[in-house]
Amino acid sequence: MQKNENNLLTQEWLVIVFLIILLIILTLSSHSFDGQSVPEVEKNSHNLVKSDMEVFIEGEVEAPGKYLVKRGSKIEDLVALAVPKTTADLKGVKLKNLLKKGQCIKVSCIKMIKIYLKFYDGKLEELTVPKSSKFTDLPIIYSFKEEVDVSKFMKKRLLKDGETIVVNIKKNFKISSKQGFSPESKNN
Repeated sequence: MQKNENNLLTQEWLVIVFLIILLIILTLSSHSFDGQSVPEVEKNSHNLVKSDMEVFIEGEVEAPGKYLVKRGSKIEDLVALAVPKTTADLKGVKLKNLLKKGQCIKVSCIKMIKIYLKFYDGKLEELTVPKSSKFTDLPIIYSFKEEVDVSKFMKKRLLKDGETIVVNIKKNFKISSKQGFSPESKNN
């Protein structure tokens, strides 16, 4: 009987050693596995709808093309990812709207017009401005000198392509032959 008990103990030890070796092999193989071939499981794996969708953007952006965005993303999120150029006209794009699967957003270029500034000294200067510019935008777009009468630019109408705008000096300035413009003194 003693012999069977010793024999049984040896078999038990062999099984234990085999199981330990098997656990070591499984542990090492799981640590070396990169996990790229197994798809990531979401916490809400019972959802059959994918959380990402493919959308496109083209036109006046630095990085046009296909983007993978989360459902519920807005057009402004896509535009920010694609980085709009300074010439991008975003007025026609409804930035707060939600994106739809497969949607293509087209960002157009700002249309430009040429206007002419005719100064009090006869100088004519060409200026290229966005088509939607108004008279009130001129002092912002162009740096006028101190003597320019900017009160004329308070009109809110749109500028027209090819328009010539006469730029006058303030009434309290006079032309000095040596110094250029100077304010009129009250003593004269």
